[in-house]
Amino acid sequence: MEKNEFLNRTLGPAQELIESLIADGTIDMTESQAHNLSSAIKLAIQQHVKTHQESKNLLSTIGDLYTTAAVCKYLGNITRQALNDRINKKTILRLKDGKGRNGYPGFQFANGAVDPSVQKIIQTLLNGGFDEWHTALWITNPSLMYDGLSALEYMKKSEEHFEEVLDHALADVNTSNDYR
Repeated sequence: MEKNEFLNRTLGPAQELIESLIADGTIDMTESQAHNLSSAIKLAIQQHVKTHQESKNLLSTIGDLYTTAAVCKYLGNITRQALNDRINKKTILRLKDGKGRNGYPGFQFANGAVDPSVQKIIQTLLNGGFDEWHTALWITNPSLMYDGLSALEYMKKSEEHFEEVLDHALADVNTSNDYR
């Protein structure tokens, strides 16, 4: 799409709305009203861009998301019902986007199954009241507690590291429940 077409498609409807609000007397054509409306439009655009960038950043932290069909196939051609049972038992992590689409973070899968260590952390956090997105970010966000690694990377180093991550998950669950 070219720049002028983009601007016409984004600003045209806003201009039409403003013109109709002027015509029906809702907006007065004053310098102050123009300034206020211009500031509101600029703020709305900045918030939209920030939200879009944040969602991109979340996905870059979490990594690849797989579709329901891909996960069913990966797990040995299980049915959607079998997958839903695992979601309900909190043995697999499903994320929903703003449009209600499902995505399954790739970090939880290994060797045709859900990695048992990752599954234990997922269950601990979800059963402790964390929501799905918070769980995914808790697992994948780099932390100074793990020398700049994510919990996921750190726990893969050894059984002792896994136990340490599990202890932190339990502590975080207990701490968050204290504030509810």
